Amino acid sequence: MFFFSIMGVLARFERGLIRERTNAGLAAAGARGRVGGRPPVMTAQKVEVARQMYDSKEHTVKAIAHTLGVSRKTIYRHLAPNGLMVLARDRGPWVRSTPLSSSPAD
Repeated sequence: MFFFSIMGVLARFERGLIRERTNAGLAAAGARGRVGGRPPVMTAQKVEVARQMYDSKEHTVKAIAHTLGVSRKTIYRHLAPNGLMVLARDRGPWVRSTPLSSSPAD
């Protein structure tokens, strides 16, 4: 029983060291200007093309997705209802791409 207690303490200590080294490495990479994560697929230009194709009502979402080389879900994510869209660089709240109509709110 004593052996397992010692092993648990050592494992906790090692985990703390790993966490410290990982955070130091991420901080050093950030200082060099490196950003982690997967690069965004949808650029501002692709979003604009998708919006134009969608607004023309001549293309299906499937066709737009195929043309831009992305999934339908990606198209739906970037072309939200009410003229709202999210650019790949905007990870926060919705960004308005076009003004909403001046109709009174419900």
